[in-house]
Amino acid sequence: MRVFFLCLYLFISITLIILILLQKNLNSINIGTSNINKNLFNISTSNEFLTRLTIIFACLFLILSILQCNINNCIL
Repeated sequence: MRVFFLCLYLFISITLIILILLQKNLNSINIGTSNINKNLFNISTSNEFLTRLTIIFACLFLILSILQCNINNCIL
C-alpha cells in the first residue's frame, strides 16, 4: 500500500511539473489589464483546460502529501 502511494505520488509530481511548465506565460501587455480589455481585444490569458488540469493535479498532490505523512507517522 505504501509503495502504491509512493508511485502515485511520483507520477502526480512529475505530471504537475510538466503541466506547470506547459502553462502559457502572460505577456507584458496582459499584466494590469482588466477583463473588459481582455474581452474587447480577444486576449486569451491561458488555456482553460490546462489550468483546470493543473488545479486538479495540485489538489491531488496536496491530498497525497497529507496521506503519506499520516502513513509514515503510523508506521513509525
